[in-house]
Amino acid sequence: MFLLKNEEPLLIQKKSIDNLEEEIDTFRRALAVVKNQIREVKQKMAQQLSENELDIYDAHISILDDPELIDKTIDLITIQKVCADFAINVVAREYIELLEQLDDEYLSARAKDIDEVSSAVVKSIQGKSNQAIELTKPVIIVADKISTHQISVLETRFVLGIITAQGGATDHSSILYNAMGIPAIVGVGSQLNTVQYFNSIILDAEQGLIRIDPDPETLKAFEAQYESHRVEEKINLQSSHLPARTASGKHIKVFANIGNAKEAKEAQLRGADGVGLLRTEFCFLDRKTLPSEDEQYEMYKQMLDELPGKEVIIRLIDIGSDKMVSYIEMDEEENPALGIRALRLGFKHYDSLLRPQIRALLRLSAAFDIQLLFPMIATQQGLKDIKEAIHKEMIILKTEGVAVNTSIPMGIMVEIPNVALMPELFVDDVDFFSFGTNDLAQYMMAADRTNTSVASYLPKAIPGILKLIEKVTEIAHDRGKWVGICGGLAADTKLIETFIGFGVDELSMPSALIPKTKAFIRELE
Repeated sequence: MFLLKNEEPLLIQKKSIDNLEEEIDTFRRALAVVKNQIREVKQKMAQQLSENELDIYDAHISILDDPELIDKTIDLITIQKVCADFAINVVAREYIELLEQLDDEYLSARAKDIDEVSSAVVKSIQGKSNQAIELTKPVIIVADKISTHQISVLETRFVLGIITAQGGATDHSSILYNAMGIPAIVGVGSQLNTVQYFNSIILDAEQGLIRIDPDPETLKAFEAQYESHRVEEKINLQSSHLPARTASGKHIKVFANIGNAKEAKEAQLRGADGVGLLRTEFCFLDRKTLPSEDEQYEMYKQMLDELPGKEVIIRLIDIGSDKMVSYIEMDEEENPALGIRALRLGFKHYDSLLRPQIRALLRLSAAFDIQLLFPMIATQQGLKDIKEAIHKEMIILKTEGVAVNTSIPMGIMVEIPNVALMPELFVDDVDFFSFGTNDLAQYMMAADRTNTSVASYLPKAIPGILKLIEKVTEIAHDRGKWVGICGGLAADTKLIETFIGFGVDELSMPSALIPKTKAFIRELE
């Protein structure tokens, strides 16, 4: 066991200051420092987390970018002539208390985000650093609470499990535990008050049970249960390369979501039938210049080489909004999630951004079984524009003597309600539809998925999303087209049977979830 000592409470004193400009600069510098820290952690976690899970870090950055929080803090510094750490703490407390009063689990979790982020800003202002968790052997970590930053820099090979006094199932910390495969029980309260360094602990995250200093019989029973669980995981992995077919014979493809070569290799090992979402953003993010056509060709090929014979669906560029890059001119927008992003941005910078990607992928199409997926399609004209651009580049490449597959299957993301509500307008011009349930939820509920203040709306979109999936699948099948789901709902075992009942053809998810999902499907009637 590793008992994490509680950090000393931050000492935040109300101090008068004379140089207002210097204090405001101190505040702004602290915001920038914390944002850079979050971006660095996000980059480190990019190979372990799905796109949806990485949104956690974007949500934290959105708090730091909140103009109301910034303006209120600066006003407090200016009007009351107080120090920056005191000012940001006062403003953050107002938000936190307001959210906690609403008695909503999701909003309470967002209040914890504000607390964590504002505390990081205070530490930066005061010249303090985050408390690190340094491990040298396998342990169960016991703590009052653990920040997302601490989780992100953990040596997970030494983490058998985590128990915290504070927290809830919707906290970002809990989402990270699940994504990283760490068994965890959170929010146990005073149960941990008596835990000492020398105690032994049993942690059963599936049952939500904790045993402190268990008797020999209890320990023996748990060890047998743990071994049974390990055997089940091993069996699931061994059978993961078999088809996912229900007892009644319904077959569904279980694909992987990937974003780099390491994830491609993991998908192969975990029995992915193919790739339902190859995110090409990794070519563009965390660099200072645009990747050339040849650079992209090599990066995509490196991933495809790990997936011999596999069907691979590649989504065209989806940057903008919460995925910003410094080397492309992007206007500041009031609502960037509704603005110039994905293919809209690609066409705005066609020659330097979208055309090189299209050409690189077409060059690969002759040797690999790839399909192209178009994000942020809202209109028939938008679909026509991207298909015409692809066919034009096909012709040019052929005249250059480059072999290409002239009949690449092409599909669109169902993430904008106009497509989900009227698939009949698009079905004759595509080969498949792929539901991006995360973006579809935010557009249906008018709730930015990176905005912590409105996060509670997103789960409430599920009933509406299910109706849309059923409708789109029916219309697609009538025209001989297929339907997949590559958003966060694809691996939800509470919904998989419903998806299969609708006739959904493919589910795409993080590779780690594939063996268990395939085993679950085989148990269905």
